[in-house]
Amino acid sequence: MSNREALRELQGRLASRMQAARTEARVKSWLAVECAGQGVLFPLHEAGEIFSVGSVLPVPHTQAWFAGVANLRGGLHAVVDLAKFLGLQRAASPLAGDGARLLALNPSLGVNCALLVDKL
Repeated sequence: MSNREALRELQGRLASRMQAARTEARVKSWLAVECAGQGVLFPLHEAGEIFSVGSVLPVPHTQAWFAGVANLRGGLHAVVDLAKFLGLQRAASPLAGDGARLLALNPSLGVNCALLVDKL
């Protein structure tokens, strides 16, 4: 008998939570990164995985902001240096920095691209 009562109570709580979720306003979630001393916010739903900067292979005859390509979880991703792309000047290359990370974009966006950032 107690199992049935517990199940009814659980179903009641779930129903009330689902109703509350429909009526509440959606909340935006952001990921904060730093590039050349400037803070940048990304919508969290557009961010994918975060990787340490491993080996980024340069590609000749590309724009200065195109850092190269990297193998991330078996997929080839273009790596864009976000600070250079935004026209920001930095003192040293982030590839040598300890806090530098690659922020892969969400696969649902349909682009195999990672952004090189100085810090998260």
